[in-house]
Amino acid sequence: MKKCHLCQQDFNDGDVISLEGLDVCAGCKPEFLRRMQEGDLESAYYHYAGFWIRVVAKMIDGLILFTVTFPIGLLTAMISEGFIKDSTSGKGLAAFFILQGINMVIGFLIGLTYSASFLATKGATPGKMACGIRVINADGTLKISLGKAIGRGFAEILSQMILYIGYLMVAWDSEKRALHDHICNTRVIYKK
Repeated sequence: MKKCHLCQQDFNDGDVISLEGLDVCAGCKPEFLRRMQEGDLESAYYHYAGFWIRVVAKMIDGLILFTVTFPIGLLTAMISEGFIKDSTSGKGLAAFFILQGINMVIGFLIGLTYSASFLATKGATPGKMACGIRVINADGTLKISLGKAIGRGFAEILSQMILYIGYLMVAWDSEKRALHDHICNTRVIYKK
């Protein structure tokens, strides 16, 4: 049995061919040859992280962020309760909505800082590290810049705004890219 380098499925020895020292199945051969022809053979050496492993990584990161943002949300809820009791005037209700808006902005900034700082310094958030995956540039360079990491965080908002379809794209994209990976020209791969 041999494993196809691109799709990672097992095949009988006679059902794969060796190209550039890598075993490739008949289904992946056209994609592999396209990459060779375009001079993008470097990307053929990566095993892209699929949908479910990325979901698990996102859940781990979500739990970590929840432990940080929950106390802040609890504090603003307690403060907001005082304003709601004073909702006879319009000022109490307005203050409640302002506090909730501030809470959302703080939560977003904490999440963005968490993601961008880990991606720029380690190439992966703690959730991705726990799952053995990392984010790289499309050209194969391992270190993404802080600017690209921040941009990727903002691009994830777009993936979420369209009913999470931006994340679902991983399931059918040949290089397992989400919308934010397309926008920022990044890939998520398994660590070697």
